[in-house]
Amino acid sequence: MQDALKGIKVLDLTMNLPGPFMTWIMAEMGAEVLKVENPEIGDFARTFNDPEQELYFPVFDTVNRRKKSITLDLKQQADQDIFLGLIEDYTIVVEGFRPGVLKKLGIDYETVVQQYPEVIYVSISGYGQDGSYAHKGGHDLNYQALAGCFDTGSMAGITPSVPAVTMADIGGGSLFALSGLLSAIIARTNTGKGRHIDMSIFDGIFLFNIFPFCQMKKNSVQNRDEPHIFSGNHPFYNIYETLDNRHMSLGALEEKFWQTFCRTIGREDLFSMRFGGKKAIQEVAAVFKSRTQADWIELFRNKDACCEPVLSIKEVMNSGLCTERDLVRMDETGIAVLNNPVKTVGEPPGEIHKAPALGRHNPEILGNLSMTKHP
Repeated sequence: MQDALKGIKVLDLTMNLPGPFMTWIMAEMGAEVLKVENPEIGDFARTFNDPEQELYFPVFDTVNRRKKSITLDLKQQADQDIFLGLIEDYTIVVEGFRPGVLKKLGIDYETVVQQYPEVIYVSISGYGQDGSYAHKGGHDLNYQALAGCFDTGSMAGITPSVPAVTMADIGGGSLFALSGLLSAIIARTNTGKGRHIDMSIFDGIFLFNIFPFCQMKKNSVQNRDEPHIFSGNHPFYNIYETLDNRHMSLGALEEKFWQTFCRTIGREDLFSMRFGGKKAIQEVAAVFKSRTQADWIELFRNKDACCEPVLSIKEVMNSGLCTERDLVRMDETGIAVLNNPVKTVGEPPGEIHKAPALGRHNPEILGNLSMTKHP
């Protein structure tokens, strides 16, 4: 997919994760992404690396590869004019400010579209461009909490835990925003007109509640209070502790997988307890607690039962799954970086590029713009 978006030019005004992750995927697919940063510190994620304090947290380096960087102080009229001049060539703008910020600067969609009707704006925000929460700040944890992602259903007494994966930022924000943008690009080829994509991270992650939502609707119709199948209230879809205090995941949703699981552990008597609730969970938990994780891995290695170990990130990186699928690669400095998971059959992997230094492309981009305006 290295040239799928060749010819697409993007102005990236975003920071931290949701916007940069989205535009990184675009850059990996061939788009030219120009990162527009504040001249003082740039993207806030740059501050996660501090050599003087021996801090190294390469989020910025990971999601800003293959991009170019220029610095503009968008509070200054001269730099606002430069930004507007860039839109003549870069007809897609991705921004992550709170609603109203770009309007104050005079570079919002409603203003720009008057001069450039083909422009596409993608606004990624926590709660959308309108509504009572529109101007509130937030992060991934807040969006998941408000969207009901920590609802434990009928499992009373279970305290929600902080998720290690930023599912809302990426799943609810980056990927939905990318889907909207690609749709707008296709529409523009037919109409010549752009769009303003309003991507609320909260909206996106709320859609992930499809199973709890459908269960709630079913319960209201049937006047019941049953937990949905992914709630941890059933033995066939759960996490179990092993003898060595590690864990195994069991996702035997279909009956055939459940029966294979039961046969493998020598407990055919559990066939009928697939929906046996807490009692069945306790029975299965006792079985898992009788062996180590390594024992269970070996036992289920060639069994089609949807039973897999819970691994650490380090273990994943050393696993066959990760290496066989080329998910982690080394850049030219020998640093491990995540690879684009979207692959084209028969196409070799592209080169790994470093993220740009702050303002690295000022001479190239701003110099060319000056020559264009003043030949």
